[in-house]
Amino acid sequence: MIRVGIMGCGMVADFGHATAINRNPDFVFQACFDPNPDRAKAFAAKHGVAHGVSTVEEYFAAGVDVVAVCSSVGAHLSNVTECAKRGVHILCEKPLGKDVA
Repeated sequence: MIRVGIMGCGMVADFGHATAINRNPDFVFQACFDPNPDRAKAFAAKHGVAHGVSTVEEYFAAGVDVVAVCSSVGAHLSNVTECAKRGVHILCEKPLGKDVA
């Protein structure tokens, strides 16, 4: 089983990503992260996610193999960087950042 997580529990994650993860028999929806703890917990409850958390440390402690970055554009780069530091596979919504730099 591949343990999948989502960073950013807004509309993009809710609309398509969560459903796709839950429909794949090879995936376990391991964790979701949102800096808003209420949103993270509500998203986890709605989609049957094992860990709905609001800190990066809790998120990666939950043990994810691959992460779908669905956060707001301003958070994409920091989310991707956190995944890369830990050697976690990354799927990122576009754009990666707000500008070329």
